[in-house]
Amino acid sequence: MNSLFIFAVFALIASCYGQTFSLIDSNKDDILVFAEYKAIFDAYDGNSDNAVTAVEVAAATKLTVPQIQASFNSYDFNKDGNIDVKELRTVFDAFDLDKNGEISLAEFVKRTQQTQPVVGRK
Repeated sequence: MNSLFIFAVFALIASCYGQTFSLIDSNKDDILVFAEYKAIFDAYDGNSDNAVTAVEVAAATKLTVPQIQASFNSYDFNKDGNIDVKELRTVFDAFDLDKNGEISLAEFVKRTQQTQPVVGRK
């Protein structure tokens, strides 16, 4: 699965969590904010339509669509074939366990290790 796109997926060993977190944490302040998530999203949005398709993710990551499809589908909550900014916000909010608008490394690791879907989790 693609850990950058899903912003932390998601079955990596503990040392990889820190590496993935660091890649998203563009200002290196050990806190993730939505703008940092959105910057990664924008980098994957090849046609700048504020929605990302599995094809765009595959192209940006050098993975194949079949390699990322199941993971992609789990975040395409409305099943329209795109992950849009609203769905991205849902994922971000699910990682922000204390609901302070920021994701710490501890929150990132804890949420990443959970096996249940992002939607509907508290």
